[in-house]
Amino acid sequence: MDPVTIFTSRFQKTDEGYLFFPTEKSGGKLVTEEEYERALADWVRVGGKSGIWRAVACLVMLILVWMFAENRFGLPHWWGNVVVIGGVASAMIWFIWWSWAPRRITKNRPFIAAPRFPVSDR
Repeated sequence: MDPVTIFTSRFQKTDEGYLFFPTEKSGGKLVTEEEYERALADWVRVGGKSGIWRAVACLVMLILVWMFAENRFGLPHWWGNVVVIGGVASAMIWFIWWSWAPRRITKNRPFIAAPRFPVSDR
């Protein structure tokens, strides 16, 4: 499955907008059509194919810049590990931040629907 399909699988279309199910065990929270469209567009930009390729390109550029800086300025070799770990951690935080956007939108909203999967089905 691609990340966009996984993202959209947490939503269910209703007459008033969309129900967002944060987890399989929790109920649904109402999200307006505009909020859903904005969150989906943001996620496609970040977690879609082009977003993933941009993140990979940024990490490769970071490594190349580091290699140049290390050779040019004689920086310690162990800093390379710090730079790579920092770059990967930054990319992970970026993806997690955007994947949790619907949870931030619905944080203080009440559950208006029962869980999608009854307890007996789990």
